[in-house]
Amino acid sequence: MRVVSARWVVPIERPPIAEGALALADNGTILAVGSRAELRAEFPDVAEQRAEGVLLPGLVNAHCHLELSLHAHAVPGGHGVYDWAMTLMRTHAGQPPERVRDAAVAAAAAAAAMGTAAIGDVGNSLQAVPGIIGAGLAGVMFHELLGSREAATGDALADAAREWSETLALVGSDWPERVDYIPAPHAPYSAGPELLTRIFTKATNFQHTTSIHVTENENEIALLRNNSNR
Repeated sequence: MRVVSARWVVPIERPPIAEGALALADNGTILAVGSRAELRAEFPDVAEQRAEGVLLPGLVNAHCHLELSLHAHAVPGGHGVYDWAMTLMRTHAGQPPERVRDAAVAAAAAAAAMGTAAIGDVGNSLQAVPGIIGAGLAGVMFHELLGSREAATGDALADAAREWSETLALVGSDWPERVDYIPAPHAPYSAGPELLTRIFTKATNFQHTTSIHVTENENEIALLRNNSNR
């Protein structure tokens, strides 16, 4: 057991604590949070570690695309989401899988180094899995499915399940229990009602929420509001 103190402790669920501290069990479980004076009085015989900066809970990136990390600075915006997405897709097409994986590994490691503890990663492929494992992140791998995959394979969910089984075979026992896998539709306009229904049913069977992009630009809002295709 140990006490870790810092100039500021930010518990999130209550106001920041000046000259705060927390008590940690040997397995990392937080036993108490309060002012340094309070915890020194409660645990007088426990060794103290002084931390630099601010102590706060690990960050959560609830929506990330690690498989696109290769293009972090290569696809500028400024011309609307459609033009940006088309440019991104053209840039990403044909990239060697090892380059995609290496970039995802580096991005996941950078996120963890900056304090990210959990991630909701969204990917058309599962190239980000090695990065998630290597960085020790918790969270969810949202396997993103589009209607184009349904048209190409005849069954996007079955195709995704095969890809997931192949990925599990490669990572073996390294896939952590703290990370869940769930299929996810890309967006209402790119998945369609039938595939959306099947994905949501699968997520319900998994007893898990899933992810979807909605109202990303004015054209999509018009489509959802009045079926306008402009």
